[in-house]
Amino acid sequence: MKTPSTNPSADTVIRIERFLNAEGKPHAVLSYNASKNYLLMKWIGYSADPEIITALDGMKNWYQSNGKARKCRFHVHDTKEVEGSWAGALAYICDDFFPACHQAGLSCNLSIISPDFFSKMASVTLFNQHGAAVPTVLVNTLREAESFIAERQSVGN
Repeated sequence: MKTPSTNPSADTVIRIERFLNAEGKPHAVLSYNASKNYLLMKWIGYSADPEIITALDGMKNWYQSNGKARKCRFHVHDTKEVEGSWAGALAYICDDFFPACHQAGLSCNLSIISPDFFSKMASVTLFNQHGAAVPTVLVNTLREAESFIAERQSVGN
């Protein structure tokens, strides 16, 4: 857990959980930006489908426990460092993860796209899910994601 900075303009970011892959290496880190009120999952390297789903379950559990109380309506998936496809997890994301998080207050998924072709295609697939419980917005950087969130929060969306 990161301690709050004494710099008033600095973000207060709380690390919630670190997820390890079968090799014992971190493949995802979940944190909450309390200053800007969004959940962030940073994905690292390769993750097998069960590992992806385990990390997503951690994110879903956070939303179910904390999302509505904190009025946290946004989450960001930073996939810049992902390797490989999420094809096996897409059905879980659309059919279970998004609906459960939406019930807990989530209104928008932002995906920082990866340069890895297969990971990028998974993000594009989520973006193209018309009628999904939670729409996906594709961005290139965390700064772009935070600007989008700030704009939506200022107009109450």
